[in-house]
Amino acid sequence: KIVQTGATNPSNEGGWVPPPGQDPKVTPYTVSCPTPPETPADCSHHYCLFDVVNDPCEHNDISGQKPEVVQELLQKLMPFKNAAVPPTPPDGCKPIINSQGAWRPCDSP
Repeated sequence: KIVQTGATNPSNEGGWVPPPGQDPKVTPYTVSCPTPPETPADCSHHYCLFDVVNDPCEHNDISGQKPEVVQELLQKLMPFKNAAVPPTPPDGCKPIINSQGAWRPCDSP
């Protein structure tokens, strides 16, 4: 998994939303994670790469060890990036903060 966050990405983001049509009461989505490192990966200035099979909690950025994989994934993302429509300001829509303090767009489920 390749990730790059914005400079204001909160470290305690709790805003995961289940896939459309899936009920988290029926399908377990919990991953048991060990204690995170004291200094988490900073993905705000470069792309981080995580081995989600062996590191599902995304604690260890391996982008420095596998720059060729980062480049391969960026090439695969390019067609989507080129076809993306720039965001527009919402019309009368204000973001909301959920009970865990995570930001959600106003149209989030």
